[in-house]
Amino acid sequence: MASATEIVLPIGNQKHDPAWKHCLMIRSSGRTKLKCMYCMKQFLGGGIHRIKEHLARHKGNASCCPKVPLEVQQAMQQSLDGAAVRKRRKIKLTEDVRKLNTADLTTSTSDMDPCAAANVALQIVPLNDMLDIGAVQLDAKEEGQLLSPLQ
Repeated sequence: MASATEIVLPIGNQKHDPAWKHCLMIRSSGRTKLKCMYCMKQFLGGGIHRIKEHLARHKGNASCCPKVPLEVQQAMQQSLDGAAVRKRRKIKLTEDVRKLNTADLTTSTSDMDPCAAANVALQIVPLNDMLDIGAVQLDAKEEGQLLSPLQ
């Protein structure tokens, strides 16, 4: 059976991950794949993160690239480490926000020190519940002019 033709697709300028410099995006048999530029292994799924693991020689999610240069391997490892740190930071921030949202809003902040008072969650209240605006009467002085409140 003959292999399907591979068409190399352009990698758009929206792709900022450093791993894009070390792979090709190809279309073969109607499917888009990523191809390692060093060992020519093709990846059908997993995206650029999986290629990065391949280049960093991570075991498990992708096979290790046998031909990747050491400096590329180290750069991909640093990129993966940075992504892991950002993910942990995002999870912690989400947990902190969740804790703030479930904080007891009945606690009086006047009894707290300023630092503790700053950590109390804010409650969003509709503006018309807080202010007595009432009906604002508008009048049109001349046709074509903007409406203005009565004085």
